Amino acid sequence: MNHMEYAIALVALAGFGFFVGMVLSLRPPFSRHKRLALPLISANAGGAVFCIAYFAYLDPPSWNPSLNALFIIGLIVTAGLMVWGAFLSNRWSKDFDVAADILKHGGNFDSEFQARLQRKALNAPLVYSVISFANWCLASLILGGARFLAAVPGESMDATIWAVFRMVFGIVFSGVATVGFVFFYSDYALREFRPLVFPHGGLTRLKGVFRLSVRRRLIAGFTMVSIGPMFLVGVLVYHKATSLAAVDPDKLVSALVLVIFVVLAGIIGMSLVIIRLCSLSIANPVSEMEQAMSRVQNGDLTQKVPVRNNDELGELAESFNLMIDGLAERQRLQRSMNLAMEVQQNLLPKTAPHIDGLDMAGVSRYCDETGGDYFDYLPVPDGRDKAVRLVVADVADHGIHAALLMTTARAFLRQRAETENDPAGIINGVNRHLCPDVEESGGFMTLFLAEIDLNSMTVCWVRAGHQPGWLYDPATNQFSDLAGPGLPLGLIDDFRYQTSETRIAPGQLIILATDGIWEAMDIKGRQFGKGAFQDLIRTHAHRPAKEIVALVLDEVMRFVQPAGLTDDATLMVVRVG
Repeated sequence: MNHMEYAIALVALAGFGFFVGMVLSLRPPFSRHKRLALPLISANAGGAVFCIAYFAYLDPPSWNPSLNALFIIGLIVTAGLMVWGAFLSNRWSKDFDVAADILKHGGNFDSEFQARLQRKALNAPLVYSVISFANWCLASLILGGARFLAAVPGESMDATIWAVFRMVFGIVFSGVATVGFVFFYSDYALREFRPLVFPHGGLTRLKGVFRLSVRRRLIAGFTMVSIGPMFLVGVLVYHKATSLAAVDPDKLVSALVLVIFVVLAGIIGMSLVIIRLCSLSIANPVSEMEQAMSRVQNGDLTQKVPVRNNDELGELAESFNLMIDGLAERQRLQRSMNLAMEVQQNLLPKTAPHIDGLDMAGVSRYCDETGGDYFDYLPVPDGRDKAVRLVVADVADHGIHAALLMTTARAFLRQRAETENDPAGIINGVNRHLCPDVEESGGFMTLFLAEIDLNSMTVCWVRAGHQPGWLYDPATNQFSDLAGPGLPLGLIDDFRYQTSETRIAPGQLIILATDGIWEAMDIKGRQFGKGAFQDLIRTHAHRPAKEIVALVLDEVMRFVQPAGLTDDATLMVVRVG
């Protein structure tokens, strides 16, 4: 059998394997999820063509002509291995066909089938590559064994072994090139399918599956398109140089040029395909994330990045999706917080009630959207038209849970104030109702209730663990504490609060506040302080109550910039007379 006959036989066998593989692997209807069979069979057929070119032009084999039948049997077995490999791949991936039909009809996967499908979707490139490479290795052993049995008469054992090695090497090298295409293409083709069987992500968290990192992917691609071909050129050049050493140098040079030209042509073709597939496996996920990031920048938080691999890019895509979920949740939470802030702000009095002889004002500023500070004006139930009750409260901590506790306490307080004449009785009732609500959470709140009566020119108050109020007299420039005993609300349900009382005079200021004012800190960690707070009251004591409140809180806000408040701040000012 001459070289041409040998080439024709291999082409015929490769074509036969291609045809049978098509019949075994492709069943209608052909869908995008069943498109793996044709490229995988084509890759092996292409490897067979490369193998033909290798033995026909680069390293023509020699064997005993009387044993041609044995060699042809080996070729038939090789083609049969190609068919067998296609059949195994098809059987292993039949779940993909079932899944494609389920998806086509809008069905859902059961949990067991989906778990099996997920593992196969990630392991498929490795499985297809192993099946393909195993077939090429078996083919090399069969043909190498045939070459050993068909040794040329008079050929030394060393020459036979060297010839067998070259044949095995040529077939295995063709198989490596084929396996590279099989792996990278099957991985690329399954990128569309994987998000369908991982609808909630989790590719990177699935254990016990094949994982090829980006670094190893690049190393494998580089090895296939550079180191492997260089090794092949070295082996062929060495063989040509030693086998043709005694011939005319011009013929040797021509043979070497042909070897290099054919190998380079094969390398360039293989490299273009491998590099293309390898680059797409990296560039496409990056491009998808860039597009998703652009949508996020435009405010669209509904789109997700499809996670197609379980490598570092897959982890990055899953982290990106988690970030989008977090941003969307934060956006929903922000809308809820804005609504809660609006509701809570509506619970605070917009303006002070008009009472002849009293100039009143109060403001709360929260460090978060919602807070635990509270102030209010409560009517006196016995009909006194020149009397009013003032409330300032501070829930431990701040934020949404503090706002909820404040809202609950407000409801209890207003309910009790409508029917109770004694300020201490009001606080006793509120504390009794509040204790069961905060028993498990350990929350509590401080409160100061003052009742101003212009008929008797007195102020009586109840202090429930809160900072004492102040009575400031501009005439003497003195602050007097409105102190008294009392625990915070929510600690002991049967605790009995006491009412204290003092006289007031026209021109005096009654000041109620929370510690968020004097404990406010600047960027260096220094507190605003009670001294600075009282100095501001002295400086602006001649102004209307509303202006005093605004000036004090504005000064506090300037003091804490650029960090802002770390606690809620509330201030109430009442001018008598």
